[in-house]
Amino acid sequence: SDVILDKSIVYWATAMLDSRSIWWDGRRHLTPLLDLVNADSIGRAHETKVEESSAVTRVSRPVKRGEQVFENYQQPNYLLFAFHGFLLESLESNPSDCALLGGLS
Repeated sequence: SDVILDKSIVYWATAMLDSRSIWWDGRRHLTPLLDLVNADSIGRAHETKVEESSAVTRVSRPVKRGEQVFENYQQPNYLLFAFHGFLLESLESNPSDCALLGGLS
């Protein structure tokens, strides 16, 4: 076939970028190691800054050796699902959750 790109490939690529990238200074960045960190709603919202030529995200609470690291997106579930592909389980586990009326357009 002569088709290099079709809708399914574009949708897949968009989903990969949306679920794997973070934004700062109004631009999208791919930060592969940050993608290994899971989310919860404890502590302050995560913040990534550029220091020298590196992206730096620091934990918002103490972490013991061997303990899993989490970050708080501080976003409602519809944004977590649309852009990151997951939901936090309940309002108790996501105090930033709210209802979306009218769609994502």
